[in-house]
Amino acid sequence: MNIRTRLTIQFILTMAGILGAFAVAILLFTSLNLDKGIEVAMHESAIAITSHISQRPGGLYTSSQQELDTLAPPDMAVQVQDQSGKVLASSTSWKERNLPASLLQNVFATDQAQRVTRGKIDIYLYRHAVFVGGRQQGYVLVVHSAEISALALRLLIGFLIPGVIVDVGIAGLLVWLLVRRATRPLERLAATASEIAAVSDHSLRLQAEGPPDEITRMAHTINGMLQSLEDAYHQVQEVNDLQRQFLADVSHELRTPLTIMLSSLDLVKREGGTDPDF
Repeated sequence: MNIRTRLTIQFILTMAGILGAFAVAILLFTSLNLDKGIEVAMHESAIAITSHISQRPGGLYTSSQQELDTLAPPDMAVQVQDQSGKVLASSTSWKERNLPASLLQNVFATDQAQRVTRGKIDIYLYRHAVFVGGRQQGYVLVVHSAEISALALRLLIGFLIPGVIVDVGIAGLLVWLLVRRATRPLERLAATASEIAAVSDHSLRLQAEGPPDEITRMAHTINGMLQSLEDAYHQVQEVNDLQRQFLADVSHELRTPLTIMLSSLDLVKREGGTDPDF
């Protein structure tokens, strides 16, 4: 695997991790803000309904379905209960939801939105205490569907996942092209170096083109190394030439004396035994 591919894969993995973490953070932030926004809206509705009910004689016990239909926001359902949990009145939207009584048995928190899920039912439930004349009469329960929040998160997920994939893909392609462009001088340097090695010609040099970056400095360094190798080669050639010249000179100078000496020795060998002068 070449360096271009490795760098691209590493960048894609890093980018995917960063964008994935960012997407998760957006989802968590959006989910928290949706929950908080729904809780604030339910709290304001419960306060408004309680204020209206507590200002009249009888308080909760005079509540009616028509009154709750008028007071309840379009996206919420309202029910009024006494302290024991007995239902005093419910809005039409509450009855349409057909919420089982057992679903509300484990909801004890007051002035705090709770998400209640059972089967296909997924709602936010808010309970607010009602005081009339300084005494608690019961509770106002407000229900808001959690489907809106879930739908918003699904839409956001459906937008983020393709967005992250497309962004990572485009960024990976751009990085691959940029790295390819950045490493193209290296490919030319490698090709020239291979040619120098193939022909064993130290006089060839790398073409240091482009801006004065690391690749250009490396080309100059390699050229300096090639120049040093060429100088060393020439020095070796000069030494070899001197050695050959020295041997030639020695051979020339010693050729005549050695010839005379060999001729004399040969003559001694032939005449030395009979001639008294030898």
